[in-house]
Amino acid sequence: MWYDERIRKKETKKESGFTLCCGEGSVKLPFLKESPDLLKNLLSGNHPLSKHYRDNARTFNMVFAVTSLGGKVDKSMPKGRGPAMFRLQGGNYHLIGSLKPTPGDYAKYSQLYIVDTENEVENRAIVIGKGKIAKPASGKPNLDKNLIEVIIKMLNRCNPYVRKFRTARERIQTNDEEPFHMRIIADRQGVDGRTYSMHTTSEVAALIPGDFRHGMPDRDIVIEKKSNGHLKRINQIHISYLALQYPLIFCYGEDGFRPGIEKCFKSKSKKKNKKCISMRQWFAFRIQEREVECQTLLRSKRLFQQFLCDAYTTIESNRLNYIKFNQSKLRCENYTSVKEAAAAGATTMEEEGNQLLIPASFNGGPRYMVQSYYDAMAICKLYGFPDLFITFTCNPKWPHITRYCDKRGLNPKDRLDIIARIFKIKLDSLMNDLTVKKMLGKTVASMYTVEFQKRGLPHAHILLFMHAKSKLPTSDDIDKLISAEIPDKEKEPELYEVIKNSMIHGPCGSANVKSPCMVDGECSKLYPKKHQDITKVGSDGYPIYRRRKIDDYVEKGGIKCDNRYVMPYNKKFSLRYNAHINVEWCNQNDSIKYLFKYINKGPDKVIFIVEPTQQATAGDSETPQQEQRSAEKKKNEIKDWFDCRRNAVGKNGKRARECLYAEIPAYFTWDGENKAFKKRTRGFSIGRIHYVSRKMEDDYFLRVLLNISVLFWRLSQEFFAMLLLSDSLSRPAHVWSQTWHILAEDILKKKRDEFKNPEDIDEFPKPTIDGIDNSNRLIVEELRYNRESNLKEKHEEWKQMLTPEQRGVYNEITEAVFNNLGGVFFVYGFGGTGKTFIWKTLSATIRYRDQIVLNVASSGIASLLLEGGRTAHSRFGIPLNPDEFSVCKIKPKSDLANLVKKASLVIWDEAPMMSRFCFEALDKSFSDIIKNTDNTVFGGKVVVFGGDFRQVFPVINGAGRAEIVMSSLNASYLWDNCKVLKLTKNTRLLANNLSETEAKEIQEFSDWLLAVGDGRINESNDGVAIIDIPEDLLITNADKPIESITNEIYGDPKILHEITDPKFFQGRAILASKNEDVNTINEYLLDQLHAEERIYLSADSIDPTDSDSLSNPVITPDFLNSIKLPGLPNHSLRLKVGAPVLLLRNLDPKGGLCNGTRLQITQLCTQIVEAKVITGDRIGHIILIPTVNLTPTNTKLPFKMRRRQFPLSVAFVMTINKSEGQSLEHVGLYLPKPVFSHGQLYVALSRVTSKKGLKILILDKDGKL
Repeated sequence: MWYDERIRKKETKKESGFTLCCGEGSVKLPFLKESPDLLKNLLSGNHPLSKHYRDNARTFNMVFAVTSLGGKVDKSMPKGRGPAMFRLQGGNYHLIGSLKPTPGDYAKYSQLYIVDTENEVENRAIVIGKGKIAKPASGKPNLDKNLIEVIIKMLNRCNPYVRKFRTARERIQTNDEEPFHMRIIADRQGVDGRTYSMHTTSEVAALIPGDFRHGMPDRDIVIEKKSNGHLKRINQIHISYLALQYPLIFCYGEDGFRPGIEKCFKSKSKKKNKKCISMRQWFAFRIQEREVECQTLLRSKRLFQQFLCDAYTTIESNRLNYIKFNQSKLRCENYTSVKEAAAAGATTMEEEGNQLLIPASFNGGPRYMVQSYYDAMAICKLYGFPDLFITFTCNPKWPHITRYCDKRGLNPKDRLDIIARIFKIKLDSLMNDLTVKKMLGKTVASMYTVEFQKRGLPHAHILLFMHAKSKLPTSDDIDKLISAEIPDKEKEPELYEVIKNSMIHGPCGSANVKSPCMVDGECSKLYPKKHQDITKVGSDGYPIYRRRKIDDYVEKGGIKCDNRYVMPYNKKFSLRYNAHINVEWCNQNDSIKYLFKYINKGPDKVIFIVEPTQQATAGDSETPQQEQRSAEKKKNEIKDWFDCRRNAVGKNGKRARECLYAEIPAYFTWDGENKAFKKRTRGFSIGRIHYVSRKMEDDYFLRVLLNISVLFWRLSQEFFAMLLLSDSLSRPAHVWSQTWHILAEDILKKKRDEFKNPEDIDEFPKPTIDGIDNSNRLIVEELRYNRESNLKEKHEEWKQMLTPEQRGVYNEITEAVFNNLGGVFFVYGFGGTGKTFIWKTLSATIRYRDQIVLNVASSGIASLLLEGGRTAHSRFGIPLNPDEFSVCKIKPKSDLANLVKKASLVIWDEAPMMSRFCFEALDKSFSDIIKNTDNTVFGGKVVVFGGDFRQVFPVINGAGRAEIVMSSLNASYLWDNCKVLKLTKNTRLLANNLSETEAKEIQEFSDWLLAVGDGRINESNDGVAIIDIPEDLLITNADKPIESITNEIYGDPKILHEITDPKFFQGRAILASKNEDVNTINEYLLDQLHAEERIYLSADSIDPTDSDSLSNPVITPDFLNSIKLPGLPNHSLRLKVGAPVLLLRNLDPKGGLCNGTRLQITQLCTQIVEAKVITGDRIGHIILIPTVNLTPTNTKLPFKMRRRQFPLSVAFVMTINKSEGQSLEHVGLYLPKPVFSHGQLYVALSRVTSKKGLKILILDKDGKL
């Protein structure tokens, strides 16, 4: 034993004690006798035969074993440079057959001691190659026959079981007709297992005349002479269980574990001790090294590995058997089954699941995994996110291990038990350094789990929760603790060697395609990383460490590995422990979810334990005394909590009435024997309440009440009754009238259950069957257009106004619709070519024929320009962040699905600004709903896309140029089925009142816009281009740039509130590329506007669905108030009457109130804002805007927040992206910095309807013109 394996490490004055080997002396077994000289020489000698035996120890043992190994040996382990492994799957057990093989079969295991013994050496040498899972010829071990022969002689002399089989052989040879069977005796009557384990031949087995008959002792192993076709399974607690399987370890037939071996003395501990030793203690005693004991077992290399696996599975199987045969009345089932039962109307779960419960104390069981996960989340709830994630892997080259193995002529892989023990010592030391010595800073909580790699080396995953003063808020703080660079070989030679040997990944990739990290041809760990000059946090919440490009490298596998291959580490711990210690910073929501899944791997399910009431089962009868004692202890823990709450005072003077139920363990302890709460006197505990499904209403709402309140209705009823009986109320009728709905809540619930009615609706009037309209509301709405307006006449008028180019587009699409040809079209045209006019004409021709056309657009503001327009996301239920696997949220047979089937045409405007995954999701959903047999895209519907690819492509955070291009519509498989219809004529040139000069000016401006959009200006560029802006478009003389551009577009801002014409704001806006510029100009114009002002403050909180962050003390209201995100109104919203504002959410898309709608404030009230619509077809309408709950989407925040505020932002100025789809008469473009792309510039410039209405203000780096 090592000194660091002692118990009571803190009590330095007391004598050291050890429990791992012998339970502080309470476990005593007879030592194993020294093996015969032959075995000792084979295990330690230098002769070639000795090496041959050690290399094939498992095979030699298998040749001489009496029983077969019933477990499934996993042979799929990859061959490599790591230690060899022996791995079992499923349950393990030992089997034994008859004394003689069946006719036509060959002898094996125990039969080799009896059948054809004249050729026994040859039979044993070839028996391995005869099995069903025999190795291929190239992999068969060729066992030395001379060695087999001498081992046979050795076992004949010393093994009592072998001698008994030889006796059976002689009996069969003498009289083969006489029936008999062999019985291997299980009992050792009168023998003390602590002092005696070797027996004579007659004590271990007996040959009994006659056939086996039922009713004989069932604990003995009975081996029949002739086979009945079935192998017998040996009980794991049979005394010869190990001796029959491992004759080359227990060559004297020593007894294995058996129940009833008593301990030598009882421990002085106050805890209840068992009288007899357990199976685990027996095996733990056997695998310890003692100078006075035979060491054949410990030096048997691969055979020792098999023995350890066999021992572990035997112990676990024995524990499971105990659980199986000692079940209580509890039942368990996974969450899905319980949920389905509850949905089917079951109010109790007593009949759900099998009557089998694996307790949470069973390591690796489902309840153990679930409990560990919830414990981890409870710690996270109290202390916030973990700060450091450390992986500590064992180093088999540690001096402690190599010294031990070299002294005995072994390799570390031969003694994996020693590796595990040394690793546990090192892990305890590491945790002490982290939590007690605070070598990385003060910690408030820690947790770890130990796992074993595929090659057998143990490693630990550690989570550290740092104190607020020891956190790592900045990249400089991270760099002080974590490094991902190769140390200087001259300045830090020792650290260089550690990093070289332990912290260099790979090499992998094309240099080593067989590396374990390679998945589908790529490194699953994403090595090599990119060079990075500074440490920063990536968009996924994980840190990107500093990896500077330097000349230092480490050569590994013939590859020069630089900083890109270094795994993050801490210099101090790498030097101290000389091992792989990967230290990672983590402080994000995505990280926490990943880490807690990783640290407690297990079934992704919830376990329910349901207690049946007033139900007894056979075998559960109790004596009257037991029943009385049981009745005394059966108390209601919740009721005890309320009793405790009345006057109890816990630790630190905390009163129980001030605590929620989950907070009680921190101040009180539960006396399980007396079933009562007591004041906590020492230590600390974190409480939590088990998860309960919403379907189990009583339990669910009780859990909610226990979590959020210390009162509920039953206590209120009791208190009210107490007041009535004590005559403490002067006006009891008044109290009742004010509180009856609370006090009677339970009565209402009972009556609902009694009548099986969720709501009391009997007194309400019921509609007649004839008066119920079961028609599809969506279809009815789409068919109303013809009844409300004279579309046919309007269509004929509009059709005559079409240009020849537009008429060609119109004819092609209508032909496909009216002839049911199907097809996908893309109408490609720049601003001013009349796309919107075509949509209006197409819609009219479809609708006046009583058919349905669905008008959608990619943005809310673009949808307002379409009759009956909606955003594509809201109309078809497209996910906000789609991917290649996404589909629309359209349920089959729903009203929306039937609307899709009924529709004749779908028009989608501004399509290029959406990701191709949106269109592919729509295609998959349409095909699923319509189920067209010819597999045409969109189920055979006619779908028309419109837009201009010169404009802004889909916005993808952090994506490069190629990724953005590949996400566009023309990169989708749908594009191959799409017919492009181009519009090239600017309809603004066709106006009758245009002069020749004006027409020329419009044409020149249009050509210049197209050149900007096509990227033809300064074509020779590498992705960055400088575009020359015509002088007449620029604002060139201005001392105050912001004032200049606002006066150009809006005039004097001080009188804006006096302007009542909504068209004034409808036709003008200032555009900027960044939100910060937008905010700056909006604030300036608000300051200049002389009108009534009001500031609205939001109510910010964590979204209730983000349970991980609800109780995080770091996320304070002040912190939430400070958050500013695009698309989310600020905490402090400053508004003035007369100011234009932008709607940030879809409030009423059908009524024209969608994301992007521009409004003008007309009145500011406490709870509402009155505004006038200044865009779309409802211009001039007065509407009321309420406060709503707003949750940011696609945010990098590590939590999910909710802000209750008016969904408005001041809109004197808009971002260029927000303006896409709008047509304006006066546009001011404010560019203090260059735009992101020529497409963005094209969008800004093309918003204006004429060159006269465009003014551009460009500033240099110093903010000057």
